Amino acid sequence: MATITVCDEDMTEVGKPTESYTITSGDRTVTKDLCADHAAPLEALLSGQSMPATATLALTGGGETPVESKPVSRPRKAATDPKPLPAPARPARRRPKIRTVEEIEAEKSGKS
Repeated sequence: MATITVCDEDMTEVGKPTESYTITSGDRTVTKDLCADHAAPLEALLSGQSMPATATLALTGGGETPVESKPVSRPRKAATDPKPLPAPARPARRRPKIRTVEEIEAEKSGKS
């Protein structure tokens, strides 16, 4: 059985020499097989050469997002007034017992 490795960025050039690169950031890891053309930005970083601020490493094969060489700043959300807290829930009130006049009179006569 033969194994053929092609560049993950340009899979049309079979037989072009490739090299495996593993990129790790925090707990994420991506391994790419890249030809010399597509590995040039990585090789520049590895050799200590400075890269222009607009340089982008096009590592998008396999559904990953592109890795950029410059940090991305995100606009901050404007502070908004907090919503007022809802009023505390009141316990259900107990309705008064409905009694007839006779029951009230009987209660009065029973107390004396």
